Amino acid sequence: MSDASGDSRSSARGELAVAADETPVAHYRDHAMAANTRRAYAADLRDFVAHGGFLPEWEGAPRWLPDQEAPGTPPEQLAAYLAECAPALRMATLRRRVAAVNSWNALADCPPPGHSPAVRRVLRGIARTQGREATPEARARWRTRQAQPLRHGHIAQLLAALGGELRDVRDRALVLLAWTLGTRRSELTRLRLDDLHFDADGLSVRIDTSKTDPEGRGTYLGIPRIDAAPCAVAALEAWLQAAAIHDGPVFRRVDRWGNVGAECLHDDSLSVILRDRLLAAGVPGAGAFSSHSFRAGLIIDTIAAGEIPAEVQERSRHRSHNVFQSYIRGLPDRPQFVSRMLERAAKTPPGRT
Repeated sequence: MSDASGDSRSSARGELAVAADETPVAHYRDHAMAANTRRAYAADLRDFVAHGGFLPEWEGAPRWLPDQEAPGTPPEQLAAYLAECAPALRMATLRRRVAAVNSWNALADCPPPGHSPAVRRVLRGIARTQGREATPEARARWRTRQAQPLRHGHIAQLLAALGGELRDVRDRALVLLAWTLGTRRSELTRLRLDDLHFDADGLSVRIDTSKTDPEGRGTYLGIPRIDAAPCAVAALEAWLQAAAIHDGPVFRRVDRWGNVGAECLHDDSLSVILRDRLLAAGVPGAGAFSSHSFRAGLIIDTIAAGEIPAEVQERSRHRSHNVFQSYIRGLPDRPQFVSRMLERAAKTPPGRT
């Protein structure tokens, strides 16, 4: 069974260690964006420059930027770049690349080229035609990038294949908590014991920071105890007791000899553990699942069971309604919704709609 670990949050919450080779201004400027966003923007900008794009210089700019004389990125150059990339890239990726170029120009006190009418018009044109003009290879790649939702049946099959070893105890708690909470992978792997509050009714979990709460105001998610197995609360208690965890990270590496590490699991390890467990349980297409499958499966299963979409969205903490709707478009099985719709239609007096 593959396993991975990463750095834990060793410093107290709220502390930020400034590297010796950077100023406090540069440190906080860089942390205005999430780490994943910074990495994505850096890759986008490198690709733009590799295609002949110009980026203005500014104090503290990365050293990979070649010497350029342009005072700012010309809008027509960005528009040409988008047109060149349109057949192979999603609209979301194209918009992110525009945002990356805009952000860079803003740091150099230059007008963001993506705000120009020329670039906006090209983006609108790509959005209207991309579905018809995208290459077959691109369409196939876009389809396969979507994580397979982890449904109730998958979870039941996975749990049935687990034994009683320490890794099994951990992974049972990990799978049940990941699906029940519907959290993002970093929110789950970085949970600490003081984020949990157990009582007779169940469990309250504090998510201190997240993609939709970067400033760390925190949010609480509850999980009730249930008498029928499997119970996520009971599974988590069993893991904490078996691993003798009294403080620090909740989910940790377990080596082949059953030794429990001191650091939290790496974010990427959640996908590795899930795929390995599904493969061992004989679930077809195990390679199509990822850590995002927990979140997608929770949304689809609860909507299919007849829950109100607005309440499910509140649980999943999606700020964008369009993004949330993308999980459930084309969902074939919504029997309770159809039943309620037919009941309302039957009660409507003739002549009224």
